[in-house]
Amino acid sequence: MEGRIKYGLMVVDPTDLDEDSNPSIVHFCGYWNKPDEDNINHLREEISTDETFGLTEIVDRFEIYPAPFYLVEYYANIIDEMENDEVD
Repeated sequence: MEGRIKYGLMVVDPTDLDEDSNPSIVHFCGYWNKPDEDNINHLREEISTDETFGLTEIVDRFEIYPAPFYLVEYYANIIDEMENDEVD
């Protein structure tokens, strides 16, 4: 393992708003290094074509943004908990 994720990309559906009128995050992808344009393009291609993500139906409207620090930390903590459960 390369350590905790430090960066992330979030895929949002701008037409699906939460109670605060924020677009729904439909997918998160964590990275150890700062994602570049190639990472964004790869994620877009993967989500657009791989039906296991369940997002092929919204491919024409989803958007990809850098994830804010608090969201990266949220998912990093989940990963830490999962790894700790595997050790126990």
